[in-house]
Amino acid sequence: MPGTTSAVRKRTPNGNAPSPPKVPSPTVRAAENARRLFLHDQALLLVNRALTALTQQTAPTASAKATRLHRERCDLLLLLGRPDEAEPAAEEALREAGRLDDTFARAAAHQRLGEVALARGDHVGAAEHLERAQATYAQAGDRSETARCLQRLGT
Repeated sequence: MPGTTSAVRKRTPNGNAPSPPKVPSPTVRAAENARRLFLHDQALLLVNRALTALTQQTAPTASAKATRLHRERCDLLLLLGRPDEAEPAAEEALREAGRLDDTFARAAAHQRLGEVALARGDHVGAAEHLERAQATYAQAGDRSETARCLQRLGT
């Protein structure tokens, strides 16, 4: 038939068509590519640019994207050896995750805060955050991230 596609759309269990896949912005894709190429300074620049662009949006999806970008910013700053700058990014990711009531994002933010504390040599603070992250991941059933937190805790 003219005007129809030959692709069959799968339906979700409730019969609705699935939502379209989330495609990252060109800036986020460029940041991911830069990170893969170990161009951490360039990736950080691009993540900062994406965060700046998100501040102009007010949609709930902007908050979810911001949480992810703050975690990415924290990771990059840690890779660059700048834990003092990484901590506010991890704290902002935790605040955003709290606003969204996103369990996984909250656990990931605690995991980043634990990594920041480790980078600073604060083993007590690291243990507190990594234990919180581990417990949250375990409660959510994410065995891979639970194991990663336990590994960082040295257990």
